Amino acid sequence: MIEGIIIPGAKVELVPISRVAPKPDEERKSYLSKVVDVLSDDEIEITMPMEQTKLILLQTNGEYQIIFYTDHGLYQCKCVVLSRYKEGNMFLAKVELLSDLKKFQRREYYRYSCTLPIGCRMLSPEEQASLKRGNLILQEGLHGPKGITADISGGGVRFVSNQEYPVGEFVVCSFIIPVKGEDTDFELVGKLLSCTPMENRKESNVIRIQFMYISNDQREQIIHFIFEQERQNRKQQSGNA
Repeated sequence: MIEGIIIPGAKVELVPISRVAPKPDEERKSYLSKVVDVLSDDEIEITMPMEQTKLILLQTNGEYQIIFYTDHGLYQCKCVVLSRYKEGNMFLAKVELLSDLKKFQRREYYRYSCTLPIGCRMLSPEEQASLKRGNLILQEGLHGPKGITADISGGGVRFVSNQEYPVGEFVVCSFIIPVKGEDTDFELVGKLLSCTPMENRKESNVIRIQFMYISNDQREQIIHFIFEQERQNRKQQSGNA
């Protein structure tokens, strides 16, 4: 089932399978982990996921959709947690794969909670014209109002800002994240999905952006940043155990 595809060190994402239908506005929850060992053709050992610095204890007999990040692309299948235990400073879980691996063309991405400065501006008239021609060209030196991210993923970003933005329009998001140890500038065009006033801070808005113009390299760099942050959080948690 998994020979030649899943190897120790492979990054994985776990999505709980609920027997209760989710609410229409309920966000999909997922957790990051990695393969520690391949025990058999249908059993693997993984690290217990972390959310920021909080250890997530996977429920024994709990069922999950598991997504593997491999050199051959993304694969998914259904799995169940057989047991969980601690070895040294590592919290681990034994997982049984319940279905065959299938290629996965993902439409959603794990959202990593973080606070990063972010700028967001509307497209200039020239940029809008180039977008309509199908050859988007961003102008240099343009800056937008600042905000602070709430979470980020390979598919988009959610942030808080005092600025209001029109839903459905295209915007330019600017932020910096470390890539392979070096701060890297990102300037990505996305579609504004929502702009909602915060309940406890009416002067602030929660903005959701879906990245629309992003290269595969840029997306992979963001995903790598998220995994590295989770790895550091897991290391910190193990050190405090």
